[in-house]
Amino acid sequence: MPEAPEILGEDLAATAALSTAESVSGDVDEVVVRRPAGRGFGGVLRKGWRQLTTMRTALLLLFLLALAAIPGSLFPQRGINTPRVEVYYRDHPALAPVLERLGLFNVFASTWFYTLYALLVVSLVGCLVPRMKLHAKSSVARPPAPPRHFYRLPSSEEFTSAGAPAEVQETAYRLLRSGRWRVDRRTGPDGSVSVAAEKGYLRETGNLVFHVSLLSLLAAVALGALFGYSGIFAVVEGDRPFTNTLAAYDDYNSGQWVDDSSLVPFTVRLDDFRASYLDNNQAADFHADVTWAPTVGAAPRRQDIRVNYPLAVGGAKVYLLGSGFAPRFVVRDKAGTVVSDEYVRFLPQANANQFSTGVLKVANGLPYDVGMDAAFIPTVAFSQMGPFSSSPEAKAPVVLYKVFTGDLKLTRAQSVFNFDATGMTPGPEGVLLPGKVITLPDGATITWDGFREYAVFQTTRNPGTRAAFWACVFGLLGLIASLFVRRRRIWVRAAASAGGTVVSVGGLARHDAERFKAEFAALFAELSGQVPGPAAQDEHSETRQQEES
Repeated sequence: MPEAPEILGEDLAATAALSTAESVSGDVDEVVVRRPAGRGFGGVLRKGWRQLTTMRTALLLLFLLALAAIPGSLFPQRGINTPRVEVYYRDHPALAPVLERLGLFNVFASTWFYTLYALLVVSLVGCLVPRMKLHAKSSVARPPAPPRHFYRLPSSEEFTSAGAPAEVQETAYRLLRSGRWRVDRRTGPDGSVSVAAEKGYLRETGNLVFHVSLLSLLAAVALGALFGYSGIFAVVEGDRPFTNTLAAYDDYNSGQWVDDSSLVPFTVRLDDFRASYLDNNQAADFHADVTWAPTVGAAPRRQDIRVNYPLAVGGAKVYLLGSGFAPRFVVRDKAGTVVSDEYVRFLPQANANQFSTGVLKVANGLPYDVGMDAAFIPTVAFSQMGPFSSSPEAKAPVVLYKVFTGDLKLTRAQSVFNFDATGMTPGPEGVLLPGKVITLPDGATITWDGFREYAVFQTTRNPGTRAAFWACVFGLLGLIASLFVRRRRIWVRAAASAGGTVVSVGGLARHDAERFKAEFAALFAELSGQVPGPAAQDEHSETRQQEES
């Protein structure tokens, strides 16, 4: 007998070959022989590159990216709900500036998030390209030659046939081809003939498709970030329509490669807003009946915009985000001349049944500026803590107000939801009912003349959406293939002997060995039934049993 190391080296060659090919779905480091990194700065760079381009590092970066996205759901985000950011600033004046400097109010556009994102893309590309080359090479390579000793394989059988070796080879070839195995015929140096077959390359293909799809998904997200835009605007019922221009947005964010002057000039007018609530005051549904036109001057169209049912226009989508109340305030000078008549949008507070705050600013028509800090309560109720709203519906509306006169300092940039009262003179304050009048010291008046509802919309254009969808579809298909397809190999060798043709059959699978045993047994039974002559065990089997013992 040959020495044990020689036997193991030859008989386990097939196992090593399958293990190497199967490791294509693992790290490239497992299948590529690396040269020493070298010394000095270049060696450090090469070592760093090799570490970055391993699947282990890619998975770590993907995990870190998922963690980095969590603050985006914990804190309000600019471009998604900027008014909530303003509320957060007011409620947490000390913490909000710190979060702003850390980029937690705009997580997905922050430098640290982009850095993680870029590292993940580079890592995936660096580890996928060598794996794809190796897989392409192994996909067109011939199945490996059969090992010398089949009995060392996990599954093996042997029988004697009356047919010639070439006839057995042809039968095995046709049988395996009919089962859609990839088959190759060989002739050994000892005159024996063999058939090598393999199946399950789709496993590695699926694994690569999954990772390429993940990379494509990241690219689609980047495409949307570079060429997409989003903006938030509000429209009061029956008020002037919104026109899709940069100046008309309350908040606007666009990708670095977006031409803001090329926005599609569609218009949206809010005809009616309807909201329904459950008994616990939770919102049940929102409806915004709008009249819109794809371009200025085009024929108007009607549509009902609901949550998750946006308006699609000009490659963009207009989503309904929320709603609020807009009280109407009419300001007259002491002679009774109207100097201001407008619906002022008030900002709803979180979990307060549409308890809303807002300000009225009047800087023209009077000898002084007027600023009114106010709160709108749709259904007023009272507790020991003070007035509150018991329902989000306007059943008993009131306005709490406090008036200031002086200089509003409008030459400085400031929010539409507050003003700087420093240096201004406090004026009347109290509770205002619909139709009631506030009289200023010089005889000017402020009248609360009813209210309307307004709807908040978000315009979004993301050219990477379709690519992201197909990346998810192919990624799911690749994941299914990598999880459920089994890689396995079969060898059939026929050698002439004094008693006939000795047919040896061996098989190997790395995954789901029990299932492969059943498949191997079925193939062996079919093969032994198709070759000429009886399928019976002979002295070769006895020799094999003696060697195994």
